[in-house]
Parts: sequence; structure tokens; C-alpha cells
Amino acid sequence: MVLPVLCSALILSTNAVEESKEQPMQDMPTEEALSLKFKEIEQRSTGTAYVPPEASIAAEVAASQSLLNSSEILCYGDAMTLVPKHAVIQTPKNLAARLKPSPDARLVTWIEFLPANRSWINTIEVSLEQAEGKVPIAAETSESMTKSGKLVVATFNGNPISVLTTPAPTVAVPTKPISKP
Repeated sequence: MVLPVLCSALILSTNAVEESKEQPMQDMPTEEALSLKFKEIEQRSTGTAYVPPEASIAAEVAASQSLLNSSEILCYGDAMTLVPKHAVIQTPKNLAARLKPSPDARLVTWIEFLPANRSWINTIEVSLEQAEGKVPIAAETSESMTKSGKLVVATFNGNPISVLTTPAPTVAVPTKPISKP
């Protein structure tokens, strides 16, 4: 008689474990979560799409950080390429129109674009310190860029790189000591 009671108790405990696996416990939803869920259901019933506030903020940030917003376009003939903003460090007036996209131009890589357009583009290799604006570009280099009459793109290891402007050096103004009579 004890054996059948023990077996039935074992069967009941096994069934209880299986049932608890099927329905996991959940935390109570917060008031904020319930109101968001209610807004979603309400907007589905009215036919308007619900956009959570986090998604709209993320979309605005993504739009402001898009590839086109952070690039300059070089275009000539049937090809155009993108370089980082501030990579073009000199643009002669006669070449300013080449910084605008053409509707029929195809997008190519910098590696393809540069050899085909060497006649109007010069590159200048800069160090990381120069790109960060910590060290200015040498005066002789700046003069030769101006004399070339070509558009100049800053590069690091052969690839275009943004160049920050170096802060103007602070000049100490000598003051006269005040003389006492």
C-alpha cells in the first residue's frame, strides 16, 4: 500500500515540473510599458504607424551621420567619388564645379578615380599629427600647392583623410613694466 502512494506522489511531482517549464514566470509590466503597448494597439486600429521615441531619435542621428553628409564629392566626366569632408585642402576657382555631383555619373572608388583624373588632382601625404591639426602643413608645401593650380586632396597612406585646421599660435604681447616715479 505504501508503494502505490509513493509512485503516485512521484508522478504528480514530475507533472508539476513539466507544467512549470511550459509557463515561465514573468515580471509585472510597468505602467510605462503598458501605456506604450496601449498606444501601439490604438494606432494599429486607426491605421497610423507607431514610432517609438527612441526610433525617431535614432533615425535623426543616422541621417545626420550619413555617408553623404560626412563626405565631399569629386566628379568629372562620367565618374564621381567620395572623399571625407575637409580632405580637399585646396580648390582653385576653375575647378569648384567638380565638387558637385552629376546625375549621370557613376560612383567609383578613390583608387579608380585618382589615376583617371591626375591631370587636375594632386595629393599631399600628411602625417596623423597634421591631420589632427596638431602640426601645420609646411609653408613650402602650401606654396607649391597654390602654384600647381590643381585641386589638392590630403592623403594618409594613399587614402583621403580629413585635415583639421591648426589653431593659430598664441603670441605673447610684451608689456612694459610700470615705472615708479
